[in-house]
Amino acid sequence: MLIGIDIDDVLYQTSKMIKKLVPPLLMDMHIPYTDNPDAYWIEDMYGLTAEQFVQIEPKLDWTSVAYIDSSAVQALKKLKHTRPDAELCVVTWRKKENTLPVIQLIKQYYYLDIPNIHCIPDYSSKAEFCDNNGIGIMLDDHADVISHFTLETKCRGILVATSEYVTHNKAFADSYHTVLRDWDDLHNLYASIADA
Repeated sequence: MLIGIDIDDVLYQTSKMIKKLVPPLLMDMHIPYTDNPDAYWIEDMYGLTAEQFVQIEPKLDWTSVAYIDSSAVQALKKLKHTRPDAELCVVTWRKKENTLPVIQLIKQYYYLDIPNIHCIPDYSSKAEFCDNNGIGIMLDDHADVISHFTLETKCRGILVATSEYVTHNKAFADSYHTVLRDWDDLHNLYASIADA
């Protein structure tokens, strides 16, 4: 079965990076900010204008081995080893120039090759993309993305809620039926879907 994997807050600890780097940057730049833990986008998290975001965005660490989620990568490697029917691909809203370095780091440092990369337009439906491209399972942290995987879709959406730094999906995780809270549970979750 083909498994779609999001980059941010699934393979890459984006929220951790943001929460560690953004507040000190804003203080150094004397930009006042708020803190909204339920927001998904940086501008909404810290109440920033578009102009302020443009100032800090290049200073963030979007492609560093330090923020690769090693637990996620190890769980995916184990799944591929124990379940030869599991194939991996990336489905992300990231631009290709910010996606390929992360995939290369995963290959170089963790020896996991994810050969198929799909960088789709921002806000486009990942559920529709997965259905149209034979993806059976989609791992994503974004509640709005996962909410589009319904009984009518062929692809099963799994909400990834494994990180303490990811707070934007906690309320949704309490009501959604298929949530991955610990990467050690990936194999059993995959088996329950693939073998059903």
